[in-house]
Amino acid sequence: MQKFSHSYMVAGRDMDLDYRMLPMAALAYYEDSFARYLGSRFLAAFDIRAQGLYWVISEIDMRIDGELPPWSERFDVELWISEKSRIKIYCDFTMSYGGRVFARGNCCWIVLDKNRKRPADTRILDGKVDIIEELAVGEHRKFEWQASEKLMNTLEHRVGMNDIDFNHHMNNRTYLDLAVACHMESSGFEDAVRRIRVKFMQECFVGDVLKCHEYGLEDNCFGYSLERDGSPVCQVILEFEKRASREPIEGMPLALRLEQFKP
Repeated sequence: MQKFSHSYMVAGRDMDLDYRMLPMAALAYYEDSFARYLGSRFLAAFDIRAQGLYWVISEIDMRIDGELPPWSERFDVELWISEKSRIKIYCDFTMSYGGRVFARGNCCWIVLDKNRKRPADTRILDGKVDIIEELAVGEHRKFEWQASEKLMNTLEHRVGMNDIDFNHHMNNRTYLDLAVACHMESSGFEDAVRRIRVKFMQECFVGDVLKCHEYGLEDNCFGYSLERDGSPVCQVILEFEKRASREPIEGMPLALRLEQFKP
């Protein structure tokens, strides 16, 4: 049994203020690798669409270890299916560059029946995917929302066409971008995300108005409830640390500079 891996290069649109990969971009690269893995087994979204099925992500748990790769640096995503039940699977992953893992985590995925809006049986994966019982961050723990009365900020967002993915729902990354934007609006750009936990609860569509409420939980940890008409559609818990002071562009490898600007 082999893990699936794919290599990428950090794109300019995915840089932060220090010219390094955004944590939310890391999740986007993971999702792309997951889609590629499914495609290699004829289980991608376009493969199962004719059966009235589609993939949805239910939960995310990702941790950032150390510095993320700088702009234009090559990095690798490695993933594997670590657990499968009748209605869901867990896909664990690691990301690395220069021989060092900088992110690791797991995501819970469900195959949804489009007509019934109910989870479908995961037997469509039988004989097509390997189960590798290895965990990237420890046991698969169910997301638990931490209630708090310490409201820090509220941000409103109307879902637009640029937020929509190929399933005609709001893209997963947009939920997280709203949570981070809510934090940055109240706290500035001094904090760097170090852990992301997410529970997706309802799909959102063009024209929906969402309110993102930020709550203080404990030191450097905040909860975000994204709500539509007063009901939560997504809950997020983010852990931060103070952004390191550095001159990132000065630290870019000479080999990388030569590769970018060679004749």
